This record gives sequence, structure tokens and C-alpha cells, in this order.
Amino acid sequence: MRQQEKAFSRRHAQVLAISVDSVAESKKFRKKLHATFPFLSDPGQKVAKQYTGTQGGGIDAPSVFLVDRRGRVRWRYLGNVTDRPAAAKVLEQLDLVEKAEKKAGNPAKDKPSCETLEEGSS
Repeated sequence: MRQQEKAFSRRHAQVLAISVDSVAESKKFRKKLHATFPFLSDPGQKVAKQYTGTQGGGIDAPSVFLVDRRGRVRWRYLGNVTDRPAAAKVLEQLDLVEKAEKKAGNPAKDKPSCETLEEGSS
């Protein structure tokens, strides 16, 4: 996803990583990946349980969700421990969501806000 950040930005989308790891572990992982997008920490698995459930043992399935401004999940990809979708697949789905929004008369104008989430790093 890191390599495609500009493509996501052009589509008025914000990439966020949410991990069940602690804030400290999320910071280390973000640094290791040289990621510039926010990493959010969900050690209590509150968000993970709402979206996917967990696999147990504090390990959550790598998943991708496209959530619109109103909080509706428009597309999801539920993976397993080693399975993640390619950025191109996510961008393709994002284009379809944006097309549907425009058709419905709700074009994206601004980046969505993530002000209610706690970032794992600054």
C-alpha cells in the first residue's frame, strides 16, 4: 500500500493500518515498513471484533475495508495470516465505489477524517 499512497490520495482515500498490537509494537512495525500512513493500535481488539472477529490468541486476520464517509463498509477483503490483496485490487474496488457514489449523487470531495481513532505513532 505504501507504494500506492499517491494513487489512494488522488481518489480521496486515506490508508490506515489497524493492528491488535500495542502502540509500541505498532510504532516499531511502521518504522520497519517505512510507512508514511498512520498505524492505529487496537490491543483490546474492539475494532477488530466489530469488523472481522478475531482468530484467537491476539492474532487478527489481515483484512482490507473500504469505508465511506458515512461509515458504511462498501467493500471488504478478509484474508488469513499470510494473505493480503494487492494494492491494484484495492484501487480497482475503490474506483468502483467512487463510480457508484457519483452515480448516486454523492461524489467524494474531501479526504475522510480519522479524528476519532488513536494513532499508534505520530
